Amino acid sequence: MALNGIIFEERNNTAKNWRRIFQNMHGDGILRGCDVTFTSNSITVGDGVFILAGGIISNDGADTIAVTPTLTDGYVRLKCRVDMTQEALETGPGQVEWLMEFSTTTTFPALTQEDINGTGSIYEGEIAVLQIVSGNITGKVSVMNTVYGANSEDF
Repeated sequence: MALNGIIFEERNNTAKNWRRIFQNMHGDGILRGCDVTFTSNSITVGDGVFILAGGIISNDGADTIAVTPTLTDGYVRLKCRVDMTQEALETGPGQVEWLMEFSTTTTFPALTQEDINGTGSIYEGEIAVLQIVSGNITGKVSVMNTVYGANSEDF
């Protein structure tokens, strides 16, 4: 029989099943919180929840990422990478990590966005782009969008 109920009692649902559903419903974006703030040499992503390729990622408490620019003037892009080749852990980051890239313009290399709900392994999402002047972070250029219809009180 080809018919297969996924969200029903007595079913063994995989994370991949749920990611496919959420990816088709929402796309990438912030579900709650995740306010991006900065100092001259760090980026902080506040407590919250966001979604990448249907994977729901919780940032429990503020995460501060130190930034050591590789250029004097330009931009830094903070991204989150989902790497399905890494071991899934009950607690801790496991398959997700923060990464940074630097550029003299707001144009960065393409994000790696393989189909992690199919046969791919890596999916990256842009969290924020910030400006660097004289070696210091001075302002936000862009921040990941909020997912349409997300009600922050529900998470």
